[in-house]
Amino acid sequence: VWALCGFLFVGEAIGGLKASNLAHTRFLRQVLSAQNWISDSTPVSYLLNRLGTDMLVMDESPLKKIASVIVPCVDFVIQVAILSLAVPHSLPITLLVVYFTYTTVCQRYISTYIRAQKVVLSVLSPMYGLFSQMINGILIIKAFNAQKHLLGQFLTQMEHLQRIKLLQHIASQWAAIRLQLYTLPLIIFISLVPVESNWRYLALLYSLLISDTTSVITYRFASMERDMCSCERIFMLLASESCMSSPAPIIMNNISDYVASKERLY
Repeated sequence: VWALCGFLFVGEAIGGLKASNLAHTRFLRQVLSAQNWISDSTPVSYLLNRLGTDMLVMDESPLKKIASVIVPCVDFVIQVAILSLAVPHSLPITLLVVYFTYTTVCQRYISTYIRAQKVVLSVLSPMYGLFSQMINGILIIKAFNAQKHLLGQFLTQMEHLQRIKLLQHIASQWAAIRLQLYTLPLIIFISLVPVESNWRYLALLYSLLISDTTSVITYRFASMERDMCSCERIFMLLASESCMSSPAPIIMNNISDYVASKERLY
């Protein structure tokens, strides 16, 4: 397990940095070398949301979230193997409980969490748009004394955002209660099966650990899918027709030559 953690840590450091650099470079080049002015077909708030929220997720390395899911999955397999060694007849019951928990709790919770996260990311775009309007039109806002109107729009968007966040919190609490309840039959089965006392204590310990590990895997997988929503939005924008780039113009080549010359100097 420690070797796997070390391998994942090194892969996260190398692969995450490379993926982030590629996404930044490709995104910037396609925006600068677009055939038409990008704001004609894409709102500024849309781009600010991608460059702000979604790119921040890319910088924080999605591989970290993937590794955080793989490690407890390995722990789960080890715990099931030890439990099966202590109580040989517990393996079918364990698999049945895990399957029932996955189909009735995990799938619904992850689906709800992902949909709520997509709504959260969509709500952030109008907030970025209000921020852009405030920066560009601050003189007009002061001239017409429209501060309260702008503040009201901000508060409305914040209320929408908080409602979606509350929905995610409610879904997490709903899943936490059911994950504990649905793994209870496994603990009851282990306590009733006639085995030696030493093996019984070990089996009860690992049955409790399986319950906790199942919850950890579910929450971390939902968190990983939440970040993947931002990565999906980035690559959808890169593949969209509004950002399809033509052959790089002369100004882009001049900028590249200038940056290269500066890198050689320093």
